[in-house]
Amino acid sequence: MWRRRRRSREAAKRGSCVFIGRCADYILKSRPDVLRVFVYADRDIRLRRAIDEYGDLEEHIDEFMHQTDKRRRIYYENYTNQRWGDRENYDLMLNSGDLGIEKCVELICQAVEGITLLLEKCIILMKGVISMSYLRFHP
Repeated sequence: MWRRRRRSREAAKRGSCVFIGRCADYILKSRPDVLRVFVYADRDIRLRRAIDEYGDLEEHIDEFMHQTDKRRRIYYENYTNQRWGDRENYDLMLNSGDLGIEKCVELICQAVEGITLLLEKCIILMKGVISMSYLRFHP
């Protein structure tokens, strides 16, 4: 986990990136330029999508999904001391079963654009504050 934490932070410092899982919401929670997203769907919808994707493995998919979710939950909760899927850990939670995958992608992109604009405005504002402070102390 420590190696993953270091790699995630280094990648985030280098520029824009996307992390899927890996406790990235927890590892990067102190960064203001991070959008923490949790995409979920009801079990039946996830099952239908998995069957569409993997086809003939239908009889094993339900158990596979159950075990995968269990491993994710245990891993996340073990390393973060937070509850997996808890809304307090995320900035945006999307039900892909109701919204559809394409709409989720669209909403995530809009949220990223909003954060980018907000950060740019903060940078401009901070530059102005720093300039004014400099002028105040250095006539």
